[in-house]
Amino acid sequence: RSSPRHRRPRAGGALMDHTLNMLADSVQRLLADTVSHRGTIEAERSGIDQSAWDQLAGIGVVGEDASVMSAAELAVVVEAVSAAGALVPYADSEAVGRWLAGAADLDAGAGILAVVPIVEGEGKVKVVQGGVQLSIQATSIPWACRSEQVLFSFRLGEQCVVAVKDAREMQLQRSPSMADEPHRIVVSGSDLFDNADQVRISGQ
Repeated sequence: RSSPRHRRPRAGGALMDHTLNMLADSVQRLLADTVSHRGTIEAERSGIDQSAWDQLAGIGVVGEDASVMSAAELAVVVEAVSAAGALVPYADSEAVGRWLAGAADLDAGAGILAVVPIVEGEGKVKVVQGGVQLSIQATSIPWACRSEQVLFSFRLGEQCVVAVKDAREMQLQRSPSMADEPHRIVVSGSDLFDNADQVRISGQ
């Protein structure tokens, strides 16, 4: 697995601060040159500012590169993306999704991730032969229109469960975009995670 291009060996807080400052400067400059009002309007139609996303990939802060970044580095990129108003799912896919997949030791691939935290009362979970069944109704999934994998996080009694599902294998229905839920998809019905490689269960 290759290392992000902006990262360098570190020793001590001063060097770490310098590394974070360089990363912030790189992302800010990149997005300032890439994100525009016209581009954002066009991105609204497709669901993502692909040019901005490609530029972020070019400097090594998405996909497998993001999975080995520190929380501080991810936070720097999230802040820069937010400040630039870039229509990209960095916080959802790379900051939260990669961390969740890594913590669960799940292979979520290199594509864009959508994340669905299922809180108590939003769905029904039960163990069935061969897997875990999650029944959910009208659950909105921000950025699912552009995701390749969907990560579900929910509780099963005292245990935490993380499951990954190929977005192409789900019954999805497009829903109007909301300011706090960009380009969301609504999924309803039941999804059966029948592959042990798709599900991780922890005791906490």
